[in-house]
Amino acid sequence: MKICKPLELIGSDQERGIALGVFDGLHLGHRHILQELMLVCEQRSLRPAVFTFTSPFGPEENRRLIEIEEKYAVLEAIGIEDVFVADMTDDFRSISALEFLQDILQMKLNVKTIVVGEDARFGAGAQGDIDFLADYANKSDLTYKVSSDVLYRGEKISSSRIRNCLAQGELEAVTAMLTQPYKLRGVVEHGRGIGSRLGFPTANFTYPPKRARLHKGVYATVAYCTAGTFYAISNVGVSPTIEEDTPLRVETYLYDFEGSLYGEIIEVEFLSLIRPELRFDSVEDLIRAVKEDLENVSKWHRSHMVK
Repeated sequence: MKICKPLELIGSDQERGIALGVFDGLHLGHRHILQELMLVCEQRSLRPAVFTFTSPFGPEENRRLIEIEEKYAVLEAIGIEDVFVADMTDDFRSISALEFLQDILQMKLNVKTIVVGEDARFGAGAQGDIDFLADYANKSDLTYKVSSDVLYRGEKISSSRIRNCLAQGELEAVTAMLTQPYKLRGVVEHGRGIGSRLGFPTANFTYPPKRARLHKGVYATVAYCTAGTFYAISNVGVSPTIEEDTPLRVETYLYDFEGSLYGEIIEVEFLSLIRPELRFDSVEDLIRAVKEDLENVSKWHRSHMVK
């Protein structure tokens, strides 16, 4: 799969079908669009491609649902052969909807058909929509397909909806819409040693600043590291009982693991919110709560997971 900047291309002899979108999370709705793209490209012998962006827009720019590398890996696994990644610069924002379709997609990328979602917008001021695309297609040799929305529990699946579910701790809904658990990864840091002092050593990393925020609390998780895969319990929060004004962190205790993970990359899958973050009156109350959490999460794993 090739990844390149579309504005740097001079032209292409390869005829393409293309899907437009940010595709943050590659949720069920995105996958439906891409499946329809793959089908039409196979029928017309076109090279399947995606036109996307370096990050979500506006306030969601630093609330990504998926790491960029994983996004590309999933696109490649689906069968996408070209990914055109645009930076949302002032110059790009000034490109009109007509210029985008005519000069970039058709002339530069040799696009013959476009697949978009029902709420697709493109061009300066988001002036391009489905009606604009239909009108343009009627006057050119470009064809298009509008992929219908995919619903979950009667409502449209969207990246914004998934972010809201994460913020509310609705992990089961997140997993269903993403087709996989929400994941975070980071380098295990030397922390404050609180877990070790309490008898529950944890692998800690700072919450990635560009990722969508989880509800603060205790989660049933699965942890991946060089030592293997482990059932785990994770706390997302700031440890209000111990310290004030601390950065948001992910603290993970791995069941049946002994050793040190300092300096290693750990990836954590979040499966279910067990309880929200709480402030306790004393360290003793905190220890009792942690022991209860460990037992509750262990029971959750035994009832929900199959080794």
